[in-house]
Amino acid sequence: MFVSGENAGDMLLVAAEENGLTNGSETADDSAMQNSAKEEQVHQREDVREQTGGSNSPSSSDVTDFSSQVAEVAEDAIEQELGEKVVYSQHDDVAALNGDDSLTRAVKATMAPAKRQLSSVVVDIDQLARCQNSVEDVPEVKSFTIALLELAFEKQTDIASTAVITLQKLGHRHPSTVLRTLHAYLSSETKPATRVRATVLTVMQTTINPAIEAGHLDANLAANLISLALEEMVFYTEPTPDVQLPASNILVSIGAVYCKDVVQLLCSRLNASTLPHPSILVSLGDLATLNIYATVPHLKGVLDGLVALLATGQVKSSTLRCSSSTALAKFSEALLFYLANMERAPDSSVQREWFIPGIAEAFEILFIQWLPCKVPLTCQEILEALGQMSQLLALERMEQIATKLLPCLVQSYRGPVEPLYVSRCLALFLDSYFQAGLQLADFSTQEMLQALFLQMIVQPDYGQPTTVKNHYEVLRCLERIARVHLDKVVSFLLVKAEQPTEKIRVAALTVLKHLLNSLKDLLEPHVAAIGAQIKLLTLDPGHQSNAVKKALVQVIVAMAVQGHLLASDTVHSGRHVNLIAFLLKLCTLVPGAETSPTSPTALSEAFRLPLNRSDQTITAPVTNDELKQMCENVIHLLVTTQVPMEGLFWPLLLRYSLDAEYCRAMGVISRALAHLVGKKRPETSNLVTLDTLSELKHFLNFLKK
Repeated sequence: MFVSGENAGDMLLVAAEENGLTNGSETADDSAMQNSAKEEQVHQREDVREQTGGSNSPSSSDVTDFSSQVAEVAEDAIEQELGEKVVYSQHDDVAALNGDDSLTRAVKATMAPAKRQLSSVVVDIDQLARCQNSVEDVPEVKSFTIALLELAFEKQTDIASTAVITLQKLGHRHPSTVLRTLHAYLSSETKPATRVRATVLTVMQTTINPAIEAGHLDANLAANLISLALEEMVFYTEPTPDVQLPASNILVSIGAVYCKDVVQLLCSRLNASTLPHPSILVSLGDLATLNIYATVPHLKGVLDGLVALLATGQVKSSTLRCSSSTALAKFSEALLFYLANMERAPDSSVQREWFIPGIAEAFEILFIQWLPCKVPLTCQEILEALGQMSQLLALERMEQIATKLLPCLVQSYRGPVEPLYVSRCLALFLDSYFQAGLQLADFSTQEMLQALFLQMIVQPDYGQPTTVKNHYEVLRCLERIARVHLDKVVSFLLVKAEQPTEKIRVAALTVLKHLLNSLKDLLEPHVAAIGAQIKLLTLDPGHQSNAVKKALVQVIVAMAVQGHLLASDTVHSGRHVNLIAFLLKLCTLVPGAETSPTSPTALSEAFRLPLNRSDQTITAPVTNDELKQMCENVIHLLVTTQVPMEGLFWPLLLRYSLDAEYCRAMGVISRALAHLVGKKRPETSNLVTLDTLSELKHFLNFLKK
């Protein structure tokens, strides 16, 4: 019931008189005071009519203000624990107000008809109150819940949203009472509208966790909520997120405490004779992710039921295939986590062998029957499931499937599927494959390296997170292959680094930098070949773009941090001098845009990019200022943090400080020398070698000029 404008006072008073707001125990003085207040309110209403021209039409702002007042009164009652101003009358479903607050009295009077009208909807409110032993189960909470719920169904969004927010706050303070009232309300409705279902379930969803934290979610209430949420979740056969999502979240939240009950009820809807609702599988998967230790002991039966359903061949729709794939992926991930943390698991009898047959059968169905579909979203979920399930395959089965799966994944890069899902599936499979001690054939290795390198050519766009994730997943795949086939990977990358195209060189150098940082000592036998190739690229910096120069600097830093610049082969060949000279040379760049010519093959390179990525990102060019600042920071960090390289930098920096070609880099050279001198002063103890005196003499002569 809503009122606004000058008619608000009349209707509030009429509602108050009709519903008997005052207690029978009121004194005569109180009655006189109330009559006086009524007369004063009548005069105020007449003044309002005169000012507004006697218009009786309610305005939207008046309704909104009134709704806000209702919300404020409800919140005040919550904050006061419904005990200071509100006194419940056992003889009437309407509360009597003891205070003199006319607004509170009026609002309660307006809510009274709605409460009386709804008393037949919630069956025996007093009986519900007696079902709980908590002191917070006062009937007023139920009355406020019903009234706010009716406000939440209004067409005006501001009124509805205010009522929902207030109802959620009420649920945080009195969770069990609100949950029981909402459950009774929704259960008593014969055919509630979608909006009614969505509103009630949304409030329930936000009230479950407070009830769990307060310890008010008993087994009886949990069983009722589980049954209600399941029925509401499967009521609509078509996707209805407003209803199905909160219902699923209710099941998952209750599953944190009553996991066995939720799993058993969900599995009762999972059988091979009928197709399950997609939300059933989604809820099971979410529950396995949220409550791993409680779900995995029951996962064997769930997996067997799902595999039996898939084996029938009845699952044809894309929605159900997506839900099944998502559930299988989350089941596998939860099982792997459980097995990896068995010391903390409540049931140590769970064994990997229990799940291998079911996982293998499901893997076969998804790979052979489902993956060839042309629906991108379905293929992405299938690839995610295949990657997770591959870690649970037996050794013999993994070796058999590799000859078919790897070429299929390489081919998938050319399809409509987002490359991230292909790369992630490939990385997970390679992890399991190589951990089992298996190796790839030469043909498969070269084909896979070429496909992965084409993905590396596409520079990540930080405005599109999927491109960034795919970039690192591809690096992860190349690293896994390099750990087993290092010679082939390094030779492949060095050949790519020799090509004149900028994108190919940058991609090759980026992978080399990653391998230098991740493989460390494993790459030691190939450092000489890598250093020789890097030296060739640094000898003629005028023909290199700033993007290539930046990639070269990153490779040099990786070699320095891993100690490869101090290797005997590098020192004897003098490559360390060339690489440091290259860094100092870049510190002399003139500020401004890049002036180096663009590679003549840059345009033709667009046709060599992955075929499924027509919208290639265009990265911003690297300016001279950025490159110069980067190299200055690199020199400073290497001198100040890499102690073994101090003996390498000391003579070289003195030498280049006397070279006029590096005069623009005197700032960074002077700072580096000052740091080294400060460290050498206490070490030398006033001992100066002849070499040092010679270097200083040349330096002073240079300053005199």
